[in-house]
Amino acid sequence: MSVQVDLRKSGGALDAASVVDPDAVPSVDRRSRLWLELSRAYAQQQDWLGTLGSLRTGTAVSEKSMRCHPLARSLAAELVTHGGRLNERESRALAARLGVTA
Repeated sequence: MSVQVDLRKSGGALDAASVVDPDAVPSVDRRSRLWLELSRAYAQQQDWLGTLGSLRTGTAVSEKSMRCHPLARSLAAELVTHGGRLNERESRALAARLGVTA
């Protein structure tokens, strides 16, 4: 999934994610990273609701991992500026939770 996102093939990343069982990933850090990569794929498609949902889920899995990861913090800031009025309140709350001042 990460490779697909890095190659900017978000559709392939979303397809790959559809066959992964997040609960089967034993490491909490890797599980949160899975959700972060999914967030990146949604952001590439400018699907801000998908980005918010997956970033929020990754934060619920491991807030510490997400707070420490520059990509998570960057996506949170991007959600605040580009996510639209529908997501604004939740985006700002998530950004604050990750230590991003927006």
